[in-house]
Amino acid sequence: RRVFASMAEGAEASGWELTGRHVVAEYAFTDCVKGTQWSPDGTCALTASDDRWLRVFELPAAVVADLYAGGHPGEDPAGDAPEEAAEGAPLEVAVAARESEGIYDYAWYPLMHSASPATCCFASSSRDNPVHLWDAFDGRLRASYTAYDQAEEVMGAYSVAFSEDGCRIIAGYERAVCVFDLSRPGRPEAVRATARTRQSRDGQRGILGALAVAPHGTNLYAVGSYLGITGVYTDPEGDLVCLLQGHTAGVTQVAFAPGGTHLFTGARKDGRILCWDLRKPEAPVAAYARHAPTNQRIGFSLDPSGRWLATGSQDGRALVYDVWAGPEPGPAVAHEGPAAVNAAAFHPFGNLLAITTGERELPRNLGLDDDDDNIADGYPAAQAVPHRLALYRLAWSPTGPGATPTPAADNGAVDMQTDPAGDAPQAAEADVDATPGAGAPTAETPIPEGSPAAAAGTRTPVPE
Repeated sequence: RRVFASMAEGAEASGWELTGRHVVAEYAFTDCVKGTQWSPDGTCALTASDDRWLRVFELPAAVVADLYAGGHPGEDPAGDAPEEAAEGAPLEVAVAARESEGIYDYAWYPLMHSASPATCCFASSSRDNPVHLWDAFDGRLRASYTAYDQAEEVMGAYSVAFSEDGCRIIAGYERAVCVFDLSRPGRPEAVRATARTRQSRDGQRGILGALAVAPHGTNLYAVGSYLGITGVYTDPEGDLVCLLQGHTAGVTQVAFAPGGTHLFTGARKDGRILCWDLRKPEAPVAAYARHAPTNQRIGFSLDPSGRWLATGSQDGRALVYDVWAGPEPGPAVAHEGPAAVNAAAFHPFGNLLAITTGERELPRNLGLDDDDDNIADGYPAAQAVPHRLALYRLAWSPTGPGATPTPAADNGAVDMQTDPAGDAPQAAEADVDATPGAGAPTAETPIPEGSPAAAAGTRTPVPE
């Protein structure tokens, strides 16, 4: 919060541009990594990968010290430019938990704070398994939440999220949303059907693979389906508010803006992130371009102010848009490399951007001889694609009133500017600074009734 408050001091500047970035920490995976999420208190990053491991990474002490150090965002205490700073030290796995099948989704407990061990947990969903609640200190399984089909067989949830108060888990299945009481593991307390049958013309059909809960007591949640439709529902009633149709393929992520009146949606095989005004949901109000031509899930995130939108892109770039300016000025490029960026996540209150890179890829030339070393059991080996988690520190500089976008020197990025007219739709929604990462949680975060109990302890690293 302090870091980005300094950016608001220059009232005469109407915009900000991304002028530098460098890696402060990173970790290399042996399998394809499936995105990342920051913990609500900003001390940890959570990842899932194809080896079915959920890994928790703690920020290095030097990075934490830099977050709370004095100075302008991106300022190097040694006086060097961010681009000239040394490459970051390797991240270490603090805690790991393994699912028995492929991981579909995961989410942090929304009131998590490292000073309160009972709140340090996260949920995950995997194929043909219950929703699991894991301890973020020692990796043990705290509880399981199970939904059953008509044959009394366990169903795996395709998406998972917590209610805003942290007392319930909301999980998406095929044509249904199940609500679990966090304090009562087992069967769901409510099952909300989104469509009667697979052929039904009413409601939301298909697999519900993306879920997000609206902030600030707006009592809404959004669910995206593999049929390209996003439904917005009331909570706790589960009544349908509206259906949003604009994507050409399955919706892979939904995210509310901090004010709760705007919703961002992304889909596979669709090179757009759509922004919807839920007060006028007939059509999207903006579309932000990225490269997403395949079925790979490409993640995005909004900073706490709702002004900045960061997204991965399959062409190897991480893009940052100024939402207040709209998509026309174009994005700034926060990362550029050979591997697809499958997620980009803003830190909750610091000038850090976490990205994950990697994709499943087979050799383009499949005409190999039987005795070729790349053939194993009749199948071609996968290409060596870098799979990694990288934490970037971003440097920003103010721009003058009415500034126009100008190309960056080397990487083809476009500087981010604000709306010259000053009528940015998100400005009235967020009660925080209009820059990435305001609103850090405090150690006095309350633990509501029904939250899972946990023994206090110290995180112990899990061997690879």
